[in-house]
Amino acid sequence: MSYEDIAARAKSAGHIESLTARLIKWSKGTRVVGRYLGRELRKSKKAKLPDYYSYNIETDSGPMAFLGGQAFDANAGAKMVEGEIYDITFEGKVEIGGGHTFNQFTVLHIQAEPIGHTERAAKVSG
Repeated sequence: MSYEDIAARAKSAGHIESLTARLIKWSKGTRVVGRYLGRELRKSKKAKLPDYYSYNIETDSGPMAFLGGQAFDANAGAKMVEGEIYDITFEGKVEIGGGHTFNQFTVLHIQAEPIGHTERAAKVSG
């Protein structure tokens, strides 16, 4: 059996895993949900621009990577915890004056099993 045959058989049986992250290109309303794997510092190629982070996330459709921008790096990006699940939506660019913009995101930290929700509901209803 050839390697091509082995690959085709594995693919049809769902026994493959992508190791290559797809880069998310943000447009207003783009949403990604998955497990945060970490971030990597990238050196800016333009002398006047600061370094930035690339974020890695495992989604239902495989690994993905994205850039958030300076505001994201300093805020949500600095608070995200590796191994946790997040729901991230790009809300668009916000004009902040002087021809400058920043990327606006909604970032939700998802608890796999909400702690105490059932207990609180039982106390309220009972």
